[in-house]
Amino acid sequence: ITAFGKENVYGEVQYHGIKEEAVCFPLVVKVCDKCGIKYIATNDVHMLTNSEEDLVRRCVLRSMRFQTEFIMPSSADKELYLKDTKERYEALKQILPDTVIVKAFQSTIEVFDRCSVEFRTSEHYPVASENPAKDLERLVEEGKKWRFPNGFPDEKVYNERLKKEIYTIES
Repeated sequence: ITAFGKENVYGEVQYHGIKEEAVCFPLVVKVCDKCGIKYIATNDVHMLTNSEEDLVRRCVLRSMRFQTEFIMPSSADKELYLKDTKERYEALKQILPDTVIVKAFQSTIEVFDRCSVEFRTSEHYPVASENPAKDLERLVEEGKKWRFPNGFPDEKVYNERLKKEIYTIES
């Protein structure tokens, strides 16, 4: 707080149905109140929607990234999507009083008003060369090295699956 100033430090409150959050975030409010800092209403976002498709995609990517078997989604996993204000309010009211939630949203708007963000869509997508198939092959190889630095757990199975996926994309 001293380094940044009270007006530049915020606590955050959120709730995804995780029992530890129901304990921790009311305590965050108490600490913020004691220290004289504001708190904002946030939400962890791991997927855009809470559709079954997005949920399965998240679980598959998590399994690939951490090289584990497919882990069935928990009830908390289903809450890690981009929520609108009403959905965040409904989640928070399960663990916090209404007055606290209102203050959190007011502070969230304050933070939003202080930000200046520009999304440059013109440079967002990679530029394709004369040989897009070669570009895809290169990107896949780079991705393999990043996601699996020690190689695939089962080279034959993963390489066969990868060939099938590339074929699907290219056809």
